[in-house]
Amino acid sequence: KGDFPAKLGHLRHLEHLTLRRINMNGSTVPGNIFKNMTKLLSLELECNLFGPIPPSISDLSNLVHLDLSGNEFMGDIPNGLYRLTKLTKLKMLSTGRLGTFSNQVSKLKNLKYLNVFNSHASNGSIPDGIMALTQLTNLDFFNFTGISKPIPVGIGSLTQLKYLGLKHMNFKGN
Repeated sequence: KGDFPAKLGHLRHLEHLTLRRINMNGSTVPGNIFKNMTKLLSLELECNLFGPIPPSISDLSNLVHLDLSGNEFMGDIPNGLYRLTKLTKLKMLSTGRLGTFSNQVSKLKNLKYLNVFNSHASNGSIPDGIMALTQLTNLDFFNFTGISKPIPVGIGSLTQLKYLGLKHMNFKGN
């Protein structure tokens, strides 16, 4: 138990950071923690964190794997997350009360694996930007609230999909 270790931000040569099943006692991640961790390729934070996703996440330009599961993040998903164009895997399970998953997700062209649990659609449908992610092989949405429209027709453009999971959703219409 304890506060998020801000000194981690000094590890400039770190390529992989996994903090899993560590109870950070609901602490917040310092906003600039990732500013100097530009060599990071993989980040897994599953440690009962609260507050916003730190904006400095956009500084992780070499990141290919991001897992923010098991936290209680609140607020909007920072636009900087959509600038992580090398991402191939994005996992956000039980991430708290995050805002809408934006259409800007279309910028993540290298994404192959997208797993989102407990997110919200503000316009009533799965974000259209996901249909532009033609490299996706795994797409898994669980308990994606705010859905009031049919399954998007554009989902057929995701021809590389090997796994499609749409669970606990309230699609309406044909």
